[in-house]
Amino acid sequence: MPVTFVDQLMAFVSTPVNLTTFIADTGIAAYAGASFTRRYGQSGFQVDSVALGTPVDFELQQPILDDLRIMGTEQRTDSSSGRKLYDLRYHRQQVIGWVDASFTVPADFNAELIPGSAPLGPGGSVTQGTTTSAQPGNFQMQYLVGLTTGVFTLSYPLRVSVFASADLSPTADLQRIRQVRRFLESDPAFLESLDGSTDQRPLLFVQIYPGAAADGAPITAQAVGQLFDADDILATFFTLPA
Repeated sequence: MPVTFVDQLMAFVSTPVNLTTFIADTGIAAYAGASFTRRYGQSGFQVDSVALGTPVDFELQQPILDDLRIMGTEQRTDSSSGRKLYDLRYHRQQVIGWVDASFTVPADFNAELIPGSAPLGPGGSVTQGTTTSAQPGNFQMQYLVGLTTGVFTLSYPLRVSVFASADLSPTADLQRIRQVRRFLESDPAFLESLDGSTDQRPLLFVQIYPGAAADGAPITAQAVGQLFDADDILATFFTLPA
């Protein structure tokens, strides 16, 4: 069998020094900042920037398995001992999908609380005023409050899942990533918002195509990128070094 683009890519990123340059060359670091600003910059938080550290815990061809299940029924007996009969069935784990490569990278979130805090008391900056409505005797109080915001840093172990394809098939590739993603993000350890536990982890999903896969094709690289970005997934085109 011929060596495919996926084979070459996996061999390339399995070298630690190559993995570090791969993150920069494919735009993963920049996309992480844009993605997390959009995803977590809500519910009272503003994400200003995200910085990634050195990748660790690299894995190749990781199977994603569903949970182990034991299911059954309960039946009461008529005996005076009050015994119960159980019919239990063991269900083996099924493969939901495969991640071609995955790694963990420290992610530092620089964020601010919105709207911030208001200094009160003698040193506060609250200005009071009143306005009169059309009807005499009705007043509306107005306050001008100076808010103070401060940048703080939150650190998380970001898990990056990489999917690679030798041929351009964005619809099928998007479907398989969605299937794996739906299962991984159902884990309680997945970071849903910045007000959650600090031991949770954010996830990032990346689809890699050969650098020239969209050259002359009926769909452009920009269109492919927009298609995946609608699901908050990075689709990028990468040319392996000679």
